[in-house]
Order: sequence, then C-alpha cells, then structure tokens
Amino acid sequence: MPRTINGVPAPRPIARARPQRRKRFRPDAVRAAFEEWADGAGSPDGEQRMFCPLCEDPAESVSPSASLNADRGEWNCLKTDDHGGSVYDLVQTLKARPEGFAMRATATVVTPTATSKVKLKVPPPLDDQDKVYDWHEQMVARFPERVEYLTTQRGLSRETIGRFKLGHDGQRFTIPIRYRGKWVAVKRYLPNAGKAEKMLNLPGHGTGVLAFTEVLAQTLPVLLVEGEFDALLANQIGEGQFVAVTATGGAGTVPGDLSMLAGREVFVLYDNDDAGQKGAEKIAGALRKTGASVHVLDWTPLGLPAGDKARKDLTDWVMKARGTAEQIVAEMNRARSDDDFDPEAEREAKIEEQAEWLRVQRDARARLAAEGWEPPPAQGSWADQMDEPDDPINWLIPELVFEGANVVVNAQAKSGKTSLILNVAHALLSGDPLFGHFDVRALPADRSIAWWNAELFERQAKAWLRDFEVPRPQDFYPLHLRGYAMPFDVEQVESWAVEWLRERRVSVWLIDPQSALFTGEENSNTELGAWLSAIDRIKRRAGVETAFLVHHVSETTGEEGDDPNSGRLLKGRGASRLSGWADVLWSYSGRFDEPRYLAALGRDVDLPPFGGLHMAPGSRLLRWNGTRSTPTEDRRNSLALAAFDQVKAHGEPMKAGELQSALPGKKPDTKRRAIQHAVAQRWIKAEPGRQNSTLYSPGEVDPQHVRLRDVRSENQ
Repeated sequence: MPRTINGVPAPRPIARARPQRRKRFRPDAVRAAFEEWADGAGSPDGEQRMFCPLCEDPAESVSPSASLNADRGEWNCLKTDDHGGSVYDLVQTLKARPEGFAMRATATVVTPTATSKVKLKVPPPLDDQDKVYDWHEQMVARFPERVEYLTTQRGLSRETIGRFKLGHDGQRFTIPIRYRGKWVAVKRYLPNAGKAEKMLNLPGHGTGVLAFTEVLAQTLPVLLVEGEFDALLANQIGEGQFVAVTATGGAGTVPGDLSMLAGREVFVLYDNDDAGQKGAEKIAGALRKTGASVHVLDWTPLGLPAGDKARKDLTDWVMKARGTAEQIVAEMNRARSDDDFDPEAEREAKIEEQAEWLRVQRDARARLAAEGWEPPPAQGSWADQMDEPDDPINWLIPELVFEGANVVVNAQAKSGKTSLILNVAHALLSGDPLFGHFDVRALPADRSIAWWNAELFERQAKAWLRDFEVPRPQDFYPLHLRGYAMPFDVEQVESWAVEWLRERRVSVWLIDPQSALFTGEENSNTELGAWLSAIDRIKRRAGVETAFLVHHVSETTGEEGDDPNSGRLLKGRGASRLSGWADVLWSYSGRFDEPRYLAALGRDVDLPPFGGLHMAPGSRLLRWNGTRSTPTEDRRNSLALAAFDQVKAHGEPMKAGELQSALPGKKPDTKRRAIQHAVAQRWIKAEPGRQNSTLYSPGEVDPQHVRLRDVRSENQ
C-alpha cells in the first residue's frame, strides 16, 4: 500500500541510481563524448551539477537536476531513479536519439562552491493547475466567514485575496505559490493549531522558494519578509512604494534560486526575534552574492523593541501598532543613508568615545585613592638620618615575632589556630615563656591586646577564655564579630576601627580569621591588597604596633623526603598578595590528638619546623615536650617503631616485602625510609637471605626503653 500524508499519496522518494559495473567505463571515450555534448565546456573536474539531458529542458528549468562525476564515469538524476549510472551509456543513449545532441547548446554545467550548502531544487508544478482557482472560488462563494477572518484578523483586503488567489480546501486556508508562471506549491494554514501544525505544505510541493515573485515585474524596492501573510499585507500597504516577497521555508531557509532578486535593491525585515534576526543576516549574505543591494532593517526605529513577544512580525506591527508603509519607506531611506557613512570616521569616533570612558575611569580611581590620604612627615636626607641613633629591634617573642610586625598565621583547618594565638596573648600578658620555652617580653602595663574573633560564636569563645584564665583581663579586649564583615578599605569602617583600637590602647591586634572578615574576592590581589593596606593605615593611625592575621591554608604538607625543611611553610589560600604583606609567616599544623608543629620565616626570623606541642590537661595552654622533631621525622619514627613491633611479633626473620606490607600507609618509599631508620637505631637488624633478599629481626636496642628525645640527641 503506497505511503500517504494526510490522506494524500506521498511523492516517491528520490533515490540515487546504483552505478553500473566499472568494466563498462572507458575514460577517454566518455570524456571526449561529454566534451562534445557540453559544447566545448571542457572536461569537468570532480562532481558537477547539470540539467538532466533525459528528462529536463534547460530552457524551462531553473536549477540543475543531475550530477556528474567524470573521473568515475558516473552520473545521477536527482529528480527520479529511472535513469542514471554510466556516463558512457548516457552518451550512447543521447546519440541514439533522432535529434542527437540537439540539447547541448542549452545545457549548462554548474559547479557549486565548496562552502555552499544550498541544494538548487524547486518543487515541480502542481498536477492540477486549476485546483488553486477552485479553492479560491469555493471560499469566496460558500464561506464568507473565512473571507471575514482574512480581512479582520489578517488585515487583507478582498482585492489582495483575489489578486493572490487565497482560498480554502475545506480543511485549511490555501496560499498558492507561483514560480515562473506555474503554481508549484500551496501553503495550507489552520488558525489556532499548534506551532508545528499551523502552516503545512501541500505534500510533494514543500521545497523553499521565493513566494509572490510575480510582483517583481514592478521596478520598486523589494521588501523581503519572513511569512506569507506578512508578504501579502506588505504588498497591500506598500502599493506603489515597494513590493514584498518571502521565502516559503522559514527564517532559517535560503531558497535555492535567488536569481530573480539579482541586481535589485532588497530590504530584509524578518520577525523581531532571535531566529528572525539570524535568518535575516543569513539570507542577506546569500543575496549579496547575487549582486543585490541588501539592507537589513531594524525594528526598533519602527516602534518594536527587541524582545516584544506580543508584537514580533509585520502583521502584528500593522494590526496592533498601526504601522504604515510610510514608516517602512522612511526606514529604507535611513538605511540607504547609512551606506554613505565614512567607516574610518566612524571608527575614530568610537575610539574617542572609548578613550573618554577610560579617562573618566582613571580620574574616578585617582579621586578614590586620594580620599583620606595623609602626607608623610618630613624625614630629611640620609645625611640627616644617618646621625640619628638606631632604634634596636624590639622582640616580643625572640625567634618568632618582633614588635611592629605583620604576622600571618597560616594554619590547617581544625589545627587549633585560635588556641595558638590565645596562647600568644596569654604569654604577652603574663610574661611567661610561650609553650614553656620561648622567652617573651611582657606587654607594658598601659598597653592592651585586642582579639577580633569572627569564627567562634560568643558563648564558646567565652568558655575558652575561662579555660585560659587570661592574666590581666582588664588589658584583654575580645570583640566577637561572627556574622559581621569588616571592609577596612571603606573609609567609614577604617575610621571606626581606628577609634575603637585607640580608645583601648591596643598594642597587639589579633584578627581571627581573614576568611570571615574579608568580604572581597579572595583570589584578587587588587581587592585583598586594598584591604591589607587599610590594616596598615589603621595600625598607624591607632598606634597599634603588631598585628596577627589568622588565615586558612589551601594545602598541607604531605609525606616529604629526608630533608627536614621540605614543605616547611604551608601555603595560604587565595591571593599571593598576603605573603608579600606579611613581615613574618607562621605555619601551624597538626590535628586532633596529633602533636602540633610550628615553623616561622620572615624578616630576621628563620625558625625551622619543630614539634611536640601538646595541650596541657585542664587548660588550653600549649606546652613543648622538648623535642625538635619535624612532622616528617615524627612520621618516620612512628613507622620505624611499627616496624620493630612487626618484627618482634613475627617470631622469625621477616622478608622485606612482608615487612613493608605489614606497615600502615600506601607509599613504599616512606616505608623503606622508616625501616632504614629502625636499622640505623639498632631497633631491628638486617641480614642477607636467599637470592639477594633481606631478612629483618629484632635488633640490639629495644625502643620501648629509650625516650625519643635521647635517640635524637644521639644522632645530633
């Protein structure tokens, strides 16, 4: 049973003919015969387009309908699968005709460009040319309500309906399309249908062509619009001023034949949406290749701003916005005048406009930078300064921090960074050694410490301070700022901070942490730099001497090599400007029940990593156990002790592979170094085994009876 579409037999699909066997292909004979048929056009190179010499007359046809590949000796008719195959057979067939090669004088060979994607194909004429008139007469005589719909809803006059033979087939309105004197397509329209069903083609006649080209007989400007109803209405209102055509395939389709617009002045006015604007530029480019003078019109001067979904095409504009042909003509004239502009002058004007904008931005930045600026005091030449006595560096905590420094404390999350700086505050207020080891210069009696806490909630912070039993509580000022931002680079905030710190005679300012108080982009050196510069101004204006800024790290030290200083400094999160601002960088690591490790590096500060910091029972004070081990060394010692335990428990010598597998962790190099360390400490001994293997057994020294500190002192 033949396939149907909406009850109408579907056209037979176009199939490429299967080439005949190549043994019949004789290149020299085919080329010579084709050159004769093509009237001396020469042998084509590769696949080319031509008019089918068996079923089409070039005098009546408007586009190529067959393809030829002379290199392979094959041809194919694009209209039917009844013929095609060997070019040699085609030549013999043509020679056998009574008229011989009579068609050769009008035959045309077309070579599409490599970038062309448009197939030059048009629908065949309707089988029943009178059907169009029947539908029109039926609607006018029998269905006046449908005529009324076209006049009231679409704005079309009865003259337009008659001129373009609009009709109704009993189911849908019919809009016939004439092409070179014959009806070739019918657009079938059903109001209120879904988008995909509203406008259908007559089956078998749906190829995109230019519609209503009969109006091109008038030598008037051409208005190219997106829809059939838009073109009909435009022709009606533009009588004597312009003519209108449309492409039947929609905004994204470029008709295969634009030759009827070659050399014409064309104004493209597609729908006021993204698809329409893209389609307008696409077809404008194709028209310019034909030699047409093309202008793409803008809806905005016509009163339809971009994005107006309620009124987006010409019919909406005429029916709802009362658009007129005179407005279109005025926009055409404006588009023509734009063609006369000087591109160099336009470019120069744009450059000057951008340059002025940059000048305004520069002046605005300069004005902001000058706000609150204070000139530094006169300091004289070096000849004046060199005779002044040197002020010695005053150390708050020797080896760790000097008075006046900016200290950035880079710390792991949950490592106890807040406890660390509160330990610093405790030592500076009491004068007791920090961690029971580092000497401290106690703060003078008339100076204080401020702790700006933005991480712990207030109740928890107060509980911690009670655990610390803070000495000189009258000289310690906690300010709980959780949920508050502190944009120090804002003049109002800077002035408030200066007044707050000055009133409380603050000498040491603990800012905890940066991530909670800095509201800018943490990876922006510009934004962070402005915030840090404001801290320096606040310190100077308020008389603050030393600032500690607590900061989270983005990475932690892993299992390093044998170098005890490798990975000594943790990398702070965000912009690198922070490291340049700091006078001293502290790195603090360790979590949960692990020992804590501290390292310091900066101006006149170089303290290698040391560990053994533990929290004293019953308080939050950190105490140093006397060891100078690093995280790497502690991990190695821990694995070495584990190796001793494994060898001792095994009862007999263990192979190297067995011992490594029994140790925790995943890195073989780390395990090998730990085993070598245990051998060096004589906790286990290594002896040769079979086939170059190594066997391990308990050594001379039992590490359970030797303190780690004594072992380290033996190695130093």
